[in-house]
Amino acid sequence: EDILSRPADKGGLSNADGDGDEATTRFWYDEFLNESRQRLSDRSGRLQDCLSRLGVPFLKPDSGMFLWMDLSHYLPSADDGSNDKVERRLYLELVKKYGLLLTPGS
Repeated sequence: EDILSRPADKGGLSNADGDGDEATTRFWYDEFLNESRQRLSDRSGRLQDCLSRLGVPFLKPDSGMFLWMDLSHYLPSADDGSNDKVERRLYLELVKKYGLLLTPGS
């Protein structure tokens, strides 16, 4: 049983009484996935171009919507020696000043 034939209340895309048009659902599903993949690829490419121009080291992603980048050069000095606090300061500055929302990782 795949996502198209599984009822919506069970995590699928078919309506509960089974009277949905599977060909229409399949077409919508395929188009949605293709469009989403293209948008993610375009945005990832623009981000990678920007990071390259700015000299920010990063690992080129092979799939998905995440990218690992090294922002250690931009970390403020740690007066108290706590990496977590300076990383948080940089994170908040990027959010407040530039509207960038990043997901910290290690």
